[in-house]
Amino acid sequence: MKNHSVERGPRFLLPRILAVVLATFWAVGQASAAEVQLNRISENVVEITGGSGRAAWRIRYGTGSLGFKPQLIPVEGNRAWYAYGPWLRLIDTEKGIVIGRWHFGSEIVDLVPRGTKVQVELQDKGEDQPIRRSVVLDPSDPHVPFWPSNNLLLLRVPLTEADMLWPSVIRAGSKVPAEEAHKLLPELEEAVRRDPLTPWFRIGLAKALKDIGDPRSTEIVNEAISLATTDYTELLRISSFLDRDGDYDLERAAFERGYQDFWQRGNDPRLFRFLITLLMTYAPRGGDFGHPETPLGREHIERKYKLMPYGEAAPFAWQLYADYLATHGSADQARLWRMRAADAFHQSGLLLFAMAALGRTDLLILLVLCSALAAIAYALVLNARYRPQSRMDLAAHKHAAGLARIAAFLNAHYWSRRERFAFFTIIVVGWVSFGFAGEDLSAILRVASMPIAAGSGSFAGPVTINKFQRDLPETPERDLMLAFAYQQDGQLDGAEFLYRHTPQFAESWNNLGVILKQKGNDQEAKTAFEKALQLNPKLHEAALNLGQPPSDFWTEQHEKYLPGKPMLTPPSGPHITIAYMGGSLAQVLLRALAGPFSVENFGQKIKVIWPLYD
Repeated sequence: MKNHSVERGPRFLLPRILAVVLATFWAVGQASAAEVQLNRISENVVEITGGSGRAAWRIRYGTGSLGFKPQLIPVEGNRAWYAYGPWLRLIDTEKGIVIGRWHFGSEIVDLVPRGTKVQVELQDKGEDQPIRRSVVLDPSDPHVPFWPSNNLLLLRVPLTEADMLWPSVIRAGSKVPAEEAHKLLPELEEAVRRDPLTPWFRIGLAKALKDIGDPRSTEIVNEAISLATTDYTELLRISSFLDRDGDYDLERAAFERGYQDFWQRGNDPRLFRFLITLLMTYAPRGGDFGHPETPLGREHIERKYKLMPYGEAAPFAWQLYADYLATHGSADQARLWRMRAADAFHQSGLLLFAMAALGRTDLLILLVLCSALAAIAYALVLNARYRPQSRMDLAAHKHAAGLARIAAFLNAHYWSRRERFAFFTIIVVGWVSFGFAGEDLSAILRVASMPIAAGSGSFAGPVTINKFQRDLPETPERDLMLAFAYQQDGQLDGAEFLYRHTPQFAESWNNLGVILKQKGNDQEAKTAFEKALQLNPKLHEAALNLGQPPSDFWTEQHEKYLPGKPMLTPPSGPHITIAYMGGSLAQVLLRALAGPFSVENFGQKIKVIWPLYD
């Protein structure tokens, strides 16, 4: 009995000991997790805090009124994930230092830790509903797929994070009073120490140092634009900031670094179409900006061309610049810019088509209404002309059948051949005009609903791909655009399938060759490049991929920024226009012959498109 009691003792106490240990462990775990907190200290600023006593630390970020939700997720190993907008950071919670920073193409709406990795849930604005995509990030081997966002507010996040903290410093073109700059220096230096991967914190510190005459300013700016964690969306904005502040050598370096990153992330300037995106990305406002009589002004114009050669109003801008150069004795430069303007007119077909279609649709709708009124008026006039004869015939045939009476009432059987032909012509004009108006409205609506992301340098990303798949009619040109979108998005199998099913395009063969080369099929890739040149001997990208030297401006740019890599050929302006029109001009003409029967929801389209006329 005594031994039995001794045996029961440990058995009795063991569960209680484990319960106490687990409770203590749980409490310690909760306390450890609570060490890192995210607090909103004002309407426009959040603060991340951790540690205690002398080891306490804090990091502040501005949020502004952009409408994104800041998220902080503590994880094992003294780490925490912080996300705001499209930017994700990894924080060492023991030291209170940011050790990782990554830019995604959409807003981060959720984070799901998976050991040392994290699943990032992304959401972007679609036409009808948000579009989501998941990406798993491994900090030890980060691969972050990047695509242009459809939400332009995401471009403002990096600047806002600093501007909301030090608005007097992050304001280009104005000098901070020396006393205020001295007071802000410790806070700025601490912000850079806590988050050494955010370039705008360094830019703020450099600005304060410059305003007090400290020569370290230049070195810190160079550090900011050399950070591996920054990209063109920040660098081009930093270049604009430095231009307004008069630091022209530094702003030139920032632009060059940003433009290089623009290419390296898979963008192509020939797909940069929307002016609003350019203004959000690169908008210098220095004293020489845009002045063609100064070297810096001419340099700025050249940069605008390098970024957006075929964008909104670009053909007109390049033509005006060519005219200016011609009147000021620069004949060679004028000739160059006239060629660029002509090229832009050819390649900007989609935007020019939409502008022309708006005015043409006005005339077509007016023609439909006029045709309807003309047909009614013409029938009434002829009816009045032949009414006496009709009455005499009706009196003579009082017991005529119903159809005969109706025919007699319309008096159509009295019309001459010429009158019938004229009436038929009026009906045909209205009928075909109705069909053309419907086709134009459909194309305009497709262009008007074109995602911002699709005109920002790349077709990659879920929003653009979804748009091409769902809203564009099935045409070979649509498939070419979709294949290019797949390729830029990294979906090589889908791209290869579509390229092989659109062999009539030289672009398909060149881009297929790039895929084959990436897969190690060098001989088949060479055959594809040669096939591309057979279809279009002026396809400079295919010639470059076959080892020939650069032969135009864009192959020179590719060779400069992506040496040794095969070059893609984006869909041309005419291809994009045909895709949005829903077919070639001949196909549109055939559909228009169906008149009202070729148009779906014509009234709804008028209701949607009408605000564009205002």
